[in-house]
Amino acid sequence: MSRNELELDFKGYSNFEDLETGETVQVDQGAIRRTYQSNLKTYLDQVKQRALDKQIFYRMLSTDEPLDLAIRDFLNQRKKLKI
Repeated sequence: MSRNELELDFKGYSNFEDLETGETVQVDQGAIRRTYQSNLKTYLDQVKQRALDKQIFYRMLSTDEPLDLAIRDFLNQRKKLKI
């Protein structure tokens, strides 16, 4: 996910478009930031738990994180699990 998606750090009002319906809504991001972050955390925690319950390695990545570091971390974690 991008930092903007994780932190909702846009300023002022923004228009969001539902990609399925085309409906748009104007949002004051400062007013909804805490609720958004709380709901996102709950959702991501559920996704992580479902993956781990199925013994699937899970790691949240931000698009500003170098992919080679993420792959290295994944391979190191997988290597530890095999021992």
